[in-house]
Amino acid sequence: PPVEPIAPAAPAVPPAGMAKCSVRPARGATAAELARLANISQAAAERRALDFVAPKKPVSVITGEVEVYEGCLVWTFFLRFGDTKGVQEIAVDAGDGKLLTSEVEAGGTEGVEKP
Repeated sequence: PPVEPIAPAAPAVPPAGMAKCSVRPARGATAAELARLANISQAAAERRALDFVAPKKPVSVITGEVEVYEGCLVWTFFLRFGDTKGVQEIAVDAGDGKLLTSEVEAGGTEGVEKP
């Protein structure tokens, strides 16, 4: 089962980038295999994403899923804020909870899967 962090989330730090990810699953791994490789739960990863954007508060978290992105196992979240158009995509390392990337997609939610 996913391990919840014991200590409170660290203060926001710049994204580490995909080169720093802790879990690189085998190509073609199934969704069930990916879920077993995740050491951080979806809830813990979402807290990390929200801590990163604080003090801003999103009006919604559009998605939260574990997936392979650029060879890394990540929890991906799309956050919508009331004061801007588009969404902010945040990738959290599913192995150690570090923030890997944060990008603003100004065009809206095209291509974003809704839960």
